[in-house]
Parts: sequence; structure tokens; C-alpha cells
Amino acid sequence: MSESAEDRTKRRFLNLFNLTGWGVQISIFYPNKEESQLHAIKDSKNLRKMLGKAYKDQPWLYRLCLLYRKTKTETRWEDEVDEETGEITEVEVKVQIEIDEPNHIAYHTFFTTENFSIRKFETLKGLLKAQCGCDVTIRRRTLYEAKLDSYARAVKKGRAHNFKNFFGCSPHRYGLINEAALNELS
Repeated sequence: MSESAEDRTKRRFLNLFNLTGWGVQISIFYPNKEESQLHAIKDSKNLRKMLGKAYKDQPWLYRLCLLYRKTKTETRWEDEVDEETGEITEVEVKVQIEIDEPNHIAYHTFFTTENFSIRKFETLKGLLKAQCGCDVTIRRRTLYEAKLDSYARAVKKGRAHNFKNFFGCSPHRYGLINEAALNELS
């Protein structure tokens, strides 16, 4: 019995995912469906190219995903009063708002072995944001063995995201950046 294209894609991604102990996951989220449809494919190429050049000694595993979203983050500016001085300053506040029609958004996720300091991560964030065609939200989390296992199970069990329906084409779903750096770790 032959393997389906979906199963082959999952198997190949999981083979790369299981090569090493990825220590950090960095995800880039678009503000809405329209922005993600417009920018995700072009940004994908720019992001992978930039990471490959800027962090040559570091392996990265890239994956393009779709997220089913029921809320959106909205940025508001509110006045804040300093209790001591009575001075009023404007502060940025991010608020989660339910959306009328839940939908999918595209997002990028990168796995790497480097655990960035706060300062190094802020530098990386600036580089990533510069490669994106719109305002994006960037999240970072440390991965432990249980989370790695959970992610692998979710990929294995889940269905492949329907990029053809979302984008109108089939972009690259995953890729390994700086494979030579990964080989040095092994």
C-alpha cells in the first residue's frame, strides 16, 4: 500500500523535528486573515533567507501553519495617571476581542536549539518584524520534552492544513535552515 502525500509530508517533517532537541519555538502571527493571505508566502521566503544569513551557526526548522481563531488582538491607547505626580501618560494596551466570524490565519513557526537571552531575542524580533509586510506579533517559548512530544503527536494525528483553499496555491509547508549547523550538533 502506498503512502499518501499528506502522510509523507507529516513523516518527513517529523523526521526533521525528531533530529535534535529543539529548545525554543518562535512564532509569528498576523493580525487577521486578509493580512496573512496577502503577506505570509512572500514573508516566508524573506524570513528563511534572513535567518539563514544572520544566524549561520544555528539550525532552524521552519513550518507554515494555519490557526483557527475566534478572537483578535486589538491595540488601544489609554491614559494612565501617575498617582505620585498626577502626570498623565498614554500607554499601549492590547485587548482580546471576539470576532463575529471565526476564521483561519496563517502563521510561521520556527524551532531552534539556541535559547536566546532577552536582549538577543529583542534583536531577533526586530530582524523578523523588518522582514514582514505588515505589523505582526512574535511569541517565543521554551520547549521541554513533554511539549516536544505533544507537538509531534499533534502533527502526526492532525490533518494537513488546506493551503490550496486558503492561499489559492500550495506554498512550502516546512524546511530546514542551516542544515550544516544541525549536523555539527549531532
